[in-house]
Amino acid sequence: MEQENDWDRDLLLDPAWEKQQRKTFTAWCNSHLRKAGTQIENIEQDFRDGLKLMLLLEV
Repeated sequence: MEQENDWDRDLLLDPAWEKQQRKTFTAWCNSHLRKAGTQIENIEQDFRDGLKLMLLLEV
C-alpha cells in the first residue's frame, strides 16, 4: 500500500503528466463545446468566469 501511495504522489507531481492531462481534458472539452459553437484554449483562463463551463454542462 505504501508503494502505491508513493507512485500516486510522484505521478501527481510530474509536470509532463500534468501537461498531458491538461491537453487531453482541453481536447475533450472542445469536442463537446463545438456543439455550442465555441471552444477553449486555456482551462484556467477560459473557465474562470464560468460562462464556458456552464455551456459545457448544458451540451
